[in-house]
Amino acid sequence: MDTNDIRVKSYSVKKAAEKIGISIEKLLHWQGFGIVRPKDFRRGKRKFSEYFEEDIRNATVIRLFMDRGYSLERAMKRLEELS
Repeated sequence: MDTNDIRVKSYSVKKAAEKIGISIEKLLHWQGFGIVRPKDFRRGKRKFSEYFEEDIRNATVIRLFMDRGYSLERAMKRLEELS
C-alpha cells in the first residue's frame, strides 16, 4: 500500500459535535479549554476548523465523565491521567 493514499478522517464542527453527542456551542466552549484542538484552514475569506479522531475521542471521554456527574475540571484531570 502506498502511504500517500492514506487519508485521515476529519469532521466539521457540526459533524464532530454530532459524533460526540454535544452541542456545537459546548464543543466550541471545550475548545477554549484545549479539550479539542482543531486545525484551522481558509477557503477564500471563510475560516473552517477540522476536528480529528483524537479530538472526538478526548471530547467523548469528557462527555462520559460529565454524564457521570464529574465537573468539567475533574473530567479534564481524569482524561489527563488516562493519557
